[in-house]
Order: sequence, then C-alpha cells, then structure tokens
Amino acid sequence: MYKLDLPVDYKEAAAIERRRNMEEQRKSRIFNAKTRIIGIDQQAIEQQIKDRKHMETMEKRRDEAFGNFSYSSIATRAGMLYRIYVS
Repeated sequence: MYKLDLPVDYKEAAAIERRRNMEEQRKSRIFNAKTRIIGIDQQAIEQQIKDRKHMETMEKRRDEAFGNFSYSSIATRAGMLYRIYVS
C-alpha cells in the first residue's frame, strides 16, 4: 500500500530537523514564565523611568530655589530698596 522504505533526501531531512529544533526552542521561550516578556519594550520603560526621575529632581531643585523666597522676604527687600531709593 504505502512504501515507507523510500530513501530520504538528507538535505530535506536536515531542514525538517532544524525546523523541529527551532520550534522546540521557541516553545521553551514562550512557555517559560520567568523569561517571557510579551508586549513590553524594556528599554523604553527604563528610559521613561530615567526621564521621570530627572524631571522630579529638576522640580525639587526649582521648588528649593523658590522656597527660599517667601512673600515676607520679598516685601522686606522691596521695602529696603524703596527706602534706599527715597533717601
């Protein structure tokens, strides 16, 4: 009925075996929950974190710089300048 004893083309057999191995490697990567990351661009996320920390640092510095000047200190300085100007 079917002839299973036919000689196998070695190139074709090697290609089939290579595809099987690649498929097994792919399965091990996909179904391994520890190494699987689907839909996440890790490099982009790290860059976003870095940018956010930089912005927070800059905002903190700005707040510290403006925090040193209160309305009373500005009014006091303006009063001193006015006295110097008037006299």
